[in-house]
Amino acid sequence: MQQEGFFKTPDGTSLYWNSEGPENPRFVLWMVHGMGEHSGRYQNLRKAFISMGGLCFGFDLRGHGKSSGKRGHASSLDQLCGDIQALYEHKQNDFGGLPTLGFGHSLGGQLILHWQLNFGGALKAIMVSAPYLALAFEPPAWKVVLGKSAAKIWPSFSQATGLETTALCRDRKEVEAYKKDPLVHDKISASMFLSIHLGGASLLKKASSVQVPILLGHGTADRITSEAASRDFAARCKAAEYWAMEGGFHELHHEPEQQLWFDQLLVFTKNQLGNLAH
Repeated sequence: MQQEGFFKTPDGTSLYWNSEGPENPRFVLWMVHGMGEHSGRYQNLRKAFISMGGLCFGFDLRGHGKSSGKRGHASSLDQLCGDIQALYEHKQNDFGGLPTLGFGHSLGGQLILHWQLNFGGALKAIMVSAPYLALAFEPPAWKVVLGKSAAKIWPSFSQATGLETTALCRDRKEVEAYKKDPLVHDKISASMFLSIHLGGASLLKKASSVQVPILLGHGTADRITSEAASRDFAARCKAAEYWAMEGGFHELHHEPEQQLWFDQLLVFTKNQLGNLAH
């Protein structure tokens, strides 16, 4: 069963959404993608969850993929999470009361945690991979200064992210597919950069207040987001389980050892569904 469509946010932004799953799903997996990419890059991960009865629901963030808006721009984390909340409220009746679990990658990991903590708290459990809690490198000082200054006077001012595409994963075919994907972009606005830069640090401070079960996975060789920050978050959050892929890069779901990550995700999901049934 596959569906897709568009949803208009209160400010008129058009968000593309899509869902895929069996006719009679057991649960909903609410998925949030990373910076510069889109919901269509998670098909292998979706197949793993669909195999155990999951209805996978994804969407493109504003300024990403098939959604409208200036590429890589949002005014704040609250605006992005407001989009998620509005879309969830629009779709939740379609889910028939099924338990909803969340999955977020990189920026999506930060957003799904921020949404759970500060908005509706709709998720029964959360899985995140390589969340953007901190970068694995120090961005050039001039970029930080420029970003902070521009965020005050020209919030939508955009720069290239400078993403090291070879650091995404060790599968060269996936890296080449990413480079050629017409829905992928490398832009980030001043306000978005500042929002997510500060948002990661804020989540680390709030880690102990997360109540729902969390599985957090990260590659030990990630050069994009900080594995140390993920370990720190998991250590502060009693509800979190931590799993590391030794030598793994940023996108665990595209690594040669991706099945190890899928196994962790599916066992965690099975356990959470079992807990909810009691």
